[in-house]
Amino acid sequence: MAAQKQPIDLVITKGNKHITKKEIQARRDSEVKPIVENIIPPSYLSKKQKEEFEIYVEQLLNLMYQRIQFF
Repeated sequence: MAAQKQPIDLVITKGNKHITKKEIQARRDSEVKPIVENIIPPSYLSKKQKEEFEIYVEQLLNLMYQRIQFF
């Protein structure tokens, strides 16, 4: 059984140098990208839980943007 395909940024970080720039771009274009606009907490959460949800969303978005700037 074949292993699951890893994100191209992870492959590059691990040091695989046997991929051409065309292959890298094709892999990046084919990868699924999450939608990060208008993230709202579920309605069943309490007010405090919604505030925590917003904090986590902000932290995750910051990490994602840092990752984008890193690569």
